[in-house]
Amino acid sequence: MSVATKTRPIKLTFRPGTPSRVLTDVRRRYSRYLLEEDTGTVDYFQTDLAKKIAATMTPGLWLKHSREAHGWSQALLGEKLGGVKASRISDWENNQRPISKSAAKKFSGLFHLSAEHFL
Repeated sequence: MSVATKTRPIKLTFRPGTPSRVLTDVRRRYSRYLLEEDTGTVDYFQTDLAKKIAATMTPGLWLKHSREAHGWSQALLGEKLGGVKASRISDWENNQRPISKSAAKKFSGLFHLSAEHFL
């Protein structure tokens, strides 16, 4: 004698920023259990919201938010840049001093963002 039981569906929610390889792997492994087709992922930087926010961001704000997102102090960022003083970083963040191309390239490598954000 076989018995069938009914279980409630499980709803999975992924945090923003979940790597696409994880989402692809979940779809591949569990596709037969999915109730709906996924509409796919959206590149955040191509959304209207991201474009609106980016239009208001100055190079200094990009630097400040990127540094804070990594949990770094101005002093720590200065050390990572090879001995730049925290006061210089403060000047950059407050748009009191322009960011050089070489510094923008370093920020690009540290924060995995385009150098254009910092220029």
